[in-house]
Amino acid sequence: MRWTPLARVSGNSMRPTLRPGDLVVTRPAGWGVRGGRVVVLTHPDPTGRPRRYVKRVAAVAGDTVEMAAGRVSVNGVARDPGTAPEASYRATWTVPAGHVWVLGDNRAASSDSRVWERPFVPLDELEGVLVGPAIRRRVPGGRPGRRARRGSRR
Repeated sequence: MRWTPLARVSGNSMRPTLRPGDLVVTRPAGWGVRGGRVVVLTHPDPTGRPRRYVKRVAAVAGDTVEMAAGRVSVNGVARDPGTAPEASYRATWTVPAGHVWVLGDNRAASSDSRVWERPFVPLDELEGVLVGPAIRRRVPGGRPGRRARRGSRR
């Protein structure tokens, strides 16, 4: 297990919690991971290549995850009114020992356990657990998360 103490967020899958460009600080995941925690992980993308993701742990070993009618529930408790890739899709998983099941906070823009070929993330793919709020990038004269263009007078 490799620890990544700092990670930069890219993409919109964790909005509104995290935005593209945010910097997150983590602790080693080996100290334990609970449901609801935001983690940095490396997991195969749809082409099979390893890719770094920032996601929320929705379920841990032994939990039962059900997706039906576009909604996700864990152990019978609805997680949110989020949307599934296809509202008619129905699936049930039981998270095996040594794994977690993850979701992005912005379900409509997230590639996560709902759609991955390997929906369970082994604990050794976790690189860190967020320990505090994200550090928002601020550019003088600009809005948070926006870079000034070369040659501009912002």
